[in-house]
Amino acid sequence: MISSKAGKAEKRPSYISSLEKLLSGVEHSGDFATQGVEKKHPAPGLWVDGMGCIALPLLAPQATQLKGVCEQAPFGRGEKTLVDKTIRNALQLSPEQFQLKNTEWASYVEEIASKACNSLGVPPKAVTAELYKLVLYEAGSFFVPHRDTEKADGMFGTLVIVLPSIYKGGELIIAHAGQTRTFHPSADGFSSYWAAFYADCKHELKPVTDGHRLCLIYNLIQSGADLAAKPPDRQRDVQRLYRFMQQWQKDDAGPEKLIYQLEHVYSPEGIRGGLVALKGKDRAAAAVLHEAEQCGLDVGIATFRIEHLGHGYYKEHANIEMAEYELTGWTTLNGKPESYDTLSVDIEEEVIPALSEADLDDYFEWDVNEFEEATGNEGGDLFRQYAKACLVIWRPDELEAPVKAAAQGAPQEGKAKPQSKKRKGAVTAKV
Repeated sequence: MISSKAGKAEKRPSYISSLEKLLSGVEHSGDFATQGVEKKHPAPGLWVDGMGCIALPLLAPQATQLKGVCEQAPFGRGEKTLVDKTIRNALQLSPEQFQLKNTEWASYVEEIASKACNSLGVPPKAVTAELYKLVLYEAGSFFVPHRDTEKADGMFGTLVIVLPSIYKGGELIIAHAGQTRTFHPSADGFSSYWAAFYADCKHELKPVTDGHRLCLIYNLIQSGADLAAKPPDRQRDVQRLYRFMQQWQKDDAGPEKLIYQLEHVYSPEGIRGGLVALKGKDRAAAAVLHEAEQCGLDVGIATFRIEHLGHGYYKEHANIEMAEYELTGWTTLNGKPESYDTLSVDIEEEVIPALSEADLDDYFEWDVNEFEEATGNEGGDLFRQYAKACLVIWRPDELEAPVKAAAQGAPQEGKAKPQSKKRKGAVTAKV
């Protein structure tokens, strides 16, 4: 367990606490989820293979026909795609099974995607909405809390457009970083309701209690975004970072690097785009660090991994016997891949915010297949992993005072990380 780490975190130098406070408090635009109701909207011209034109609002006779050509909607678990109606009870069609024949519909989706991106704090000019599925929910349909996977390179969010339908229930609940948004759709049969959110946010669809809910699901994909889209003036934050770097540079006993865990969840592929692939508060914090590179700060993005090996009866009674902590999958804030070795991590001194058991329980994926059948009072062998994208900030060798003019232009590329600071291989520690 890691109870001792919390105590050590309290003894950290004040400048590290200041960095944590600074990065977590950087102002940012946008929310993690947004919604809208459109009273005036074009009809999509929905045409389903084997059925023909679908009239809206969707009425019971056509809904029954539609069910006959749909398949049970699956869900993902790790690398697996599963069907289990106790987890997700819904029906779906893939884009090759239907058409949206109204030529005005594409422009409408583009308009909605632009509204959504502005609310999420993402520059809309670099975003496309890619059609993913047509989903039908009937009475009793639902989807338990889950996170969407990144289905395409550059995917950062999900856009749901509920077509004119008459139904009850079906509230969409989206949670992120201790906050919750509950979206009650307009189900008057005439309006078009939409919701958009970052794909890594946990969300669920409450049971539909009556009628039918028909919606189009789009992947929001970012490509070709340029760094100039970030807030243009971070001078106050950069000045504070410079003072932090001065203190850190003078502390001979200080850590060689700091690992700032990002708030959102990203796949290893999802961080390859660098700063522009980050979301919300993560992007704001990275933008400040990127501007501070003009002063000599060196920052990269990596995946922070923990593996626990142990023995016991699932997590409530787990006896962790061995733990490995490492950094892998490097890229610069400019999105340039770096081929550094896997690095060890001092989990007690380098990781901010400090890890707690609650953090681990939220993000650990327990591999139940690793459990051996229990005999008598003995537990089974277990294995669990924690993986989180992070910003890795290296202790500066040399510093230059921030120049206001430079910060208003494109930030400079960080200096190469000193090879002497690289520790090869992962550390294995007894716990």
